[in-house]
Formats: sequence, C-alpha cells, structure tokens
Amino acid sequence: MIIAFGWAFVLGVCFLGVLGVREYQREHRIRFRWQNQFLYELFENRYFHFSPVFFLSIVVVASLGIGWVQQAWQRFTPVPFQWLWILLLLWVIVWSLLAWIKPRMHPWFLLMHIIILVLTWMMLAVGIYATYLGPYEALNRFLPWTMTIQWLFQSFLLINPRLRTWYQLERIEEENKKPRVQRPSWFVLAYTTWLSLANGLLFFVSWLIALLIG
Repeated sequence: MIIAFGWAFVLGVCFLGVLGVREYQREHRIRFRWQNQFLYELFENRYFHFSPVFFLSIVVVASLGIGWVQQAWQRFTPVPFQWLWILLLLWVIVWSLLAWIKPRMHPWFLLMHIIILVLTWMMLAVGIYATYLGPYEALNRFLPWTMTIQWLFQSFLLINPRLRTWYQLERIEEENKKPRVQRPSWFVLAYTTWLSLANGLLFFVSWLIALLIG
C-alpha cells in the first residue's frame, strides 16, 4: 500500500505538471519558462483558472502524498522517522499552497517559498540521520548516500547569495517607448523553488526504489 500511494503521488504530480505546461502553452502561445515563472503561473489558463477541476486535482494529488506519509508513519516508527514524516507532511501541504499563492499576497508569497526551501533541506537532513542510524536494512543500503547528495545540492541552493536580492527586476529601455521592468530570464526565487520541488519529488522516488529493492 505504501508503494502504491507513493507512485500514485509521483505520477499525479508529473501528470499535473505536463497538463499545466500543455494548457499554458496552448492558451498563451509561448513556452512556459520555469527559470523565471512560478508554480501558480503554470495553472493560469482556461482549463485550470478558477476551475473546480484544478482545486480537486490539487486536493487529490496532495491527499495521495498525505496517504503515503500516513502509511510510512505506521511502518517506520522510531522517533527520527516520526520527525521526518511530520516534515514531509508539511512539505506536501506547502507544495499544494504554492499553486494558489501569488505575489500580490505578499508577505505570504515570500514566506511560503522560504518555507518550501527550508523544509526540503530539513527533510533531507533528517532523512539522512534516520536512515543511516535506523534499524531498516532496506533503507540504509543507499538512501543515506543519495540523500546526502540531494542535501548538498539543496544547501547550495540555500546559500546562493542572489537569493538576498530575489526581488530585483530588469529595466528595459526601448527607443521612443516608456521604460519598463520585467523579471530577468533567470529569476532566482523561481528557479530555486522549482529545483527544490524537484529535489523533494526525487526524495519520494528514492524511497520508493529502496522499498521495492528491499
């Protein structure tokens, strides 16, 4: 059951992502750029915008992630694992909220993005500790090492000095036109969030592979 919930969550996230990109590009006639666009913008199209389908899709996928956490809580019970499951539960909840929260909701917008970055880092750190010292042979074969690589990558994302000035925009001046500002082609808060989400999703995949092997 734990493996079924896990793969259903991963596939659900991938399905929403592919569908969001397809509908975004169909409506806006431009390519979705994860380098400088946010999760909420992925679903700004006629298929998802203000649609109950969008709400139900996010709820269903998030429920699958929560179901995986519940199954894992019952199967892996030592204290370090319980802390891990709490962090993972919060990660799934914040991930789902990012699909709605927009910049005009500042400071919630910035706060939710900071939380997802830090939660991913903490989740991997606790995961390394729990699996390395835990009594489960199926988990400590390779999970501590793969998660260490992920944790180092997440640490690199967090110490990026450009995050301090994440709000800076580019000034565009065109001949005979009023100057305007826009996001740079690589907007640090946007791509750092996407990379953190991918890192968290890889966490799920690594666990599922470990459970299948074990």
